[in-house]
Amino acid sequence: MQWQWYTMNVVKKDRARNDIKCFKLEYMGTSPKFFLDYMKPKLTTITEHNFFVIWKDIQFKDLLLTIPKDVMVSVINFVENYGFKVQNEV
Repeated sequence: MQWQWYTMNVVKKDRARNDIKCFKLEYMGTSPKFFLDYMKPKLTTITEHNFFVIWKDIQFKDLLLTIPKDVMVSVINFVENYGFKVQNEV
């Protein structure tokens, strides 16, 4: 069977010698068993991740509805690139 997947590849290093990565779409020709064996742990992980994302979203929306008007909520979300971006929203 033919299927596609994204791989993350190191393309070069920056001045601080950190890896600079990019995603690349690759095509695979494998047996259905190989595909299912590859996908099974990922599907479990994405199901758990989706559950927690929905739960956190509900909790955050509930928090915003119940906090006093003079209270500020700081939200910081670090993803794989560990970036930090200031958003001027109230």
